[in-house]
Amino acid sequence: RCIGCKLCERWCPWDAIDMVDATKVDEAVADKGGPPEYVARNGPRLLEVARQLAELAREQRTPAKK
Repeated sequence: RCIGCKLCERWCPWDAIDMVDATKVDEAVADKGGPPEYVARNGPRLLEVARQLAELAREQRTPAKK
């Protein structure tokens, strides 16, 4: 479970972790993608899930209306 300390990004021996704001994960996924074979097979689904996660993050950050 992530606590936001960013140590995983700092110490990853393969430099494979990029920390991005949860509300911008869709932009990061669209930009970086992943392994070409995986993106070729799953691109639209990958982007849709990232969009949904970013939307959830934005909703959670929006103050509740009274």
